[in-house]
Amino acid sequence: MLECPGVFTMPFVPEGWTVTSEDGHSFFELQPPGRDAAVHISVYRRRIPTPLADGDVEAHLMKFVRLRPTEGSPTVVVVPPEPDEHRAFAKYLNRNDDGRLTAWFAACILWPSAMLICSCNAAPGHPALKDGEIMIASIFQGTEEPPATG
Repeated sequence: MLECPGVFTMPFVPEGWTVTSEDGHSFFELQPPGRDAAVHISVYRRRIPTPLADGDVEAHLMKFVRLRPTEGSPTVVVVPPEPDEHRAFAKYLNRNDDGRLTAWFAACILWPSAMLICSCNAAPGHPALKDGEIMIASIFQGTEEPPATG
């Protein structure tokens, strides 16, 4: 399990995966034992909770997807929105810096108090892609406040 207090909980992390974070509250990397794939979660907190607007979740997700040219069109699914949660997911292929084809599963999760941009990338057909999809889909909003700092 991975927790970012006050923001999210990811209850499903497969046995043997490692979790690293430089600061413990804004970016997380998870890797399988072979370290040949990765799941990334970037956390963007909102100082003032903001109402969720139709179309925002897909727009944020596609901004991330379009950071690199895709091979073909991404498959995008927008989950029917809840009042305080909007989710969108995308599967697509692109080429990394050395030209190798890479498969991606990406997500944007919006809550009034935060936005998560999540991704899993690996060689096409790698089992970590399915694990990453399940991990990201398992995320739910955290309820505990983070510890006070400084």
